[in-house]
Amino acid sequence: MLLENSRINFGRACASIRSRFEGIVLSGEEKLLKPQREIFELLARRHDVVPAEAVFIDDSAANCAGACAVGFDAIHYLSSAQLADELRARGFLTA
Repeated sequence: MLLENSRINFGRACASIRSRFEGIVLSGEEKLLKPQREIFELLARRHDVVPAEAVFIDDSAANCAGACAVGFDAIHYLSSAQLADELRARGFLTA
């Protein structure tokens, strides 16, 4: 899933980005912003995501806190290496 605070057409217009995600929620279309609780709840409801079974990744600590408040595990992105380490620790990556 992609949850993006962007202009309405960003995620919809970029086919190369869209094709990598099963679902997209764009804040501009929803009139909500991360870290508002409602946008995370909308993502979960619309795409049948169980927050406790998902990991939210963002470069904003506030957005990660918002996701955690709804029950998501969250990774505050600081670098590619750090993200890879965090994903490995959760069993999503090997080696």
